[in-house]
This record gives sequence, structure tokens and C-alpha cells, in this order.
Amino acid sequence: MNKLLLFILFEGIIFLSCSDKGGLENKIPKVSLIIDGTFDDKSFNESALNGVKKL
Repeated sequence: MNKLLLFILFEGIIFLSCSDKGGLENKIPKVSLIIDGTFDDKSFNESALNGVKKL
């Protein structure tokens, strides 16, 4: 019974998340970048920041 209830709940969440309402009204995506140091490390953090800037 619990598995069936969870399955129905997850199907509802998936169905609602795929709807076309809302979304990007101004067509500018919002991106979060979580880092573990600074951006001047000449490694992954700096290249990730450069990639986000290109969006």
C-alpha cells in the first residue's frame, strides 16, 4: 500500500514538473555555481565560472 501511494505521489510530481506554465518568463536562465575555493585557481572553478558567463 505504501509503495503504491509513493508511486502515485512521485508520478504527480513528475507530471506537474513537466507542465509548460511558468518557467523562464524573460528567457534568462538562473544558474547556481557552488565552489570549494576561489575562482582564481586556474582549474575547475575558474573554467566553470567562464562557462556560466557564456550563458
